[in-house]
Amino acid sequence: MANFVYLGEKHISFSKKKKLEKMFFALKELMIKTSRESGNNAEIKKQVLENKLIEVVKEYPELIFCAEKITEEIYDGWWQTHNESFLYTAFDKKYYNLVKEITNNKEVCTMLFDDHGNSFIEFIAIMSHYECAQELLFDILDKHPTLLRHKGKNGNNLACFAAYRYKDVPYLKELIIRTINDEGACYQLNDKGNNIGMVCAKNGYQELFDLAYKNILARAQINKNGDNMAMIAQNNGLIVPPLSKQEVKEFYEEQINNKIYQICR
Repeated sequence: MANFVYLGEKHISFSKKKKLEKMFFALKELMIKTSRESGNNAEIKKQVLENKLIEVVKEYPELIFCAEKITEEIYDGWWQTHNESFLYTAFDKKYYNLVKEITNNKEVCTMLFDDHGNSFIEFIAIMSHYECAQELLFDILDKHPTLLRHKGKNGNNLACFAAYRYKDVPYLKELIIRTINDEGACYQLNDKGNNIGMVCAKNGYQELFDLAYKNILARAQINKNGDNMAMIAQNNGLIVPPLSKQEVKEFYEEQINNKIYQICR
């Protein structure tokens, strides 16, 4: 089967790969077929299959890196290729406990998931209309907190990538707050040089901007246009909290020290 691909970094033997190939397509077909069944016992049968698949994944962890290469015509002679992984089938057919088991592996959470180049964790962060997206997102982040700092193909961390959807996806507020409070993710800059506080300011999120602005180092950062967090907030009609007396003192100390240095050097 030429359309089988193995996406894992760990090298596997030819014989192991052929076995995984056979298992992958058979299990994928079984998942799809069972999910389509109806009747009084259909859900029970699906649960039994899911429990067994979890056992299989534990025994054959390489299975989660198996995928089928799909090539489709998207427009008048334009073709697009993407990989439909074991995780994709599990999610698409609503085997959510199996998804939770698969995403115990941090690497698979950042593996390309859809034909737009999004990883799985990026996909569920913005696809709120999918059942269990919120539950799965925070289940992954609870297991792998450092994924807040993972940067996708456009150079954006998870919160910067998803923040534009905040008004339509209420649970993204928790994602943004976690990022603001994360030592590391709060300073990461997106493709335009904005940290998460700047992104909140640009989008008019007053409450989240106020929280981000408390971080002195983050608010001192400057984006590609030479703007800091306060400048972006003011340009977008937000209220910028006043500086504390200590911060005002430190500001003037820096200014005066520079002047004295220029005079006395």
